[in-house]
Amino acid sequence: MSTELVDLFNEWISSLAEDAKTMRAALEAKETPKEAKRFLTGGLSYLMRKIDIVPDYLTGVGLVDDAAVLRIAAGLAASSGLGDLDVEISGKVEALGSSTKHLETYLGELFGKLEEFVKKMPDEVVRARTADKILDDKEAYQQFLRELGDEIDSYAPQTITEPDRALRELKSFFKAKLDK
Repeated sequence: MSTELVDLFNEWISSLAEDAKTMRAALEAKETPKEAKRFLTGGLSYLMRKIDIVPDYLTGVGLVDDAAVLRIAAGLAASSGLGDLDVEISGKVEALGSSTKHLETYLGELFGKLEEFVKKMPDEVVRARTADKILDDKEAYQQFLRELGDEIDSYAPQTITEPDRALRELKSFFKAKLDK
């Protein structure tokens, strides 16, 4: 199981930039309802946080939380309703949101705490902006998109190479940050 789970996490890490672009496309679509946009914005803002659940500098494992937050935010956006969003984009968002079963199994009760954490992300202040500020202020929205583009363009995936150690570290970080 540990090798399969790490393989899955490595897939998530390698597709993180494309996944963020998918969520950005859904965010930018005028057909996407505001509640869904709030979750998309919250998830994408997480990529720009200075302090993550798992520090980004930890090779490989430091990006698993980013990928997990994006997927959970996509699921929350899809659950809130994607309106008349283009079927290709909505399908990709829904697929991202429904890809967390193995993470849920791995984290156990911590998964519910992670989901609650992601539900609060739209209200989290990241770079002096909440999701509502970004969505309601054209200048803040444009700045957010520029910063997000820079973040995506600078992304460099790193592979998890020590599966057992990585899974221990991940669970330890999730527990320390979420089990309060």
